[in-house]
Amino acid sequence: MISTYAEKKLQSSSNGVAFAVAGAMFLVIGASAFGSFVFGALGWGETDYGLDSGMVALMAFVLPGVYLLYRWRKTAARKDLFKSYVYAIDEIEYPLIDLMALVGRSWEETDRDLRELIGIGLYPGAYIDRKHAVFVRSQETEAHMLKSLGDQAPTDTTVADSAYGQTQAPKRFKPVDPDIRDLVVQCPQCGELNYRTADLETCEFCGAALKGLVNDR
Repeated sequence: MISTYAEKKLQSSSNGVAFAVAGAMFLVIGASAFGSFVFGALGWGETDYGLDSGMVALMAFVLPGVYLLYRWRKTAARKDLFKSYVYAIDEIEYPLIDLMALVGRSWEETDRDLRELIGIGLYPGAYIDRKHAVFVRSQETEAHMLKSLGDQAPTDTTVADSAYGQTQAPKRFKPVDPDIRDLVVQCPQCGELNYRTADLETCEFCGAALKGLVNDR
C-alpha cells in the first residue's frame, strides 16, 4: 500500500500559488509602467514615464515578476514529480530499477529524488539500501507520524502487492555471533552491525534509530 502519511503531507504542501499571485502582480505593475515608457518613447502618446522610470519598472517589477512565475512553475513541477513517487511506492521495499521505469528518471536522478523525499520528511525513517538497490520504508515510523497528524494508521499493515506478487514477510537477519554480542548492536532496519558505544544513536549504514538498543544485551 502507498504511504498514507506521505500522501497527506504532500497534499498539505505548497504548490507555489503564492509565487504565481505575486509574480502576476509584479508583471502587471511593471508592464504597465514600462509599456507607458515605450509608447511615449515611440511618440504614440504622452507619458509621465521617462527612461529612468522605464528602467526602474523593468528592473524592479518585470524581472522579479518573471522570476516569481518561474519559481511557481518549478515548485508545481516538483510537487507533481513527488506525487508520482508517492503513488508509485506501494511496497515497504521497492526496487529502484522498477521505480526508475515508472517515474521515468535516471539512476542518479532517482537516487537524488529519493534522498530529497526523505530529507523533506515525506518518508520518515526510510533509507536507500544501495547494496540491494531498493528503497526501504519504515512503516512503524510512518504510523507514528500519522498519529501525530491526528489520523489513525491503516489497520492492514500487510504488504501483499510486492514487485513479485508475493506477501513480504517480516525482516529476519542472521543471528549475531554470541562471542561479539556485547560489542555490537544489530540494526533492526538493515541488519548491519554497529560497534556498541555510549553515544551510538543511529545506524552508520542506513541511519535508522538505535537509541534504546545500546544497553539492550
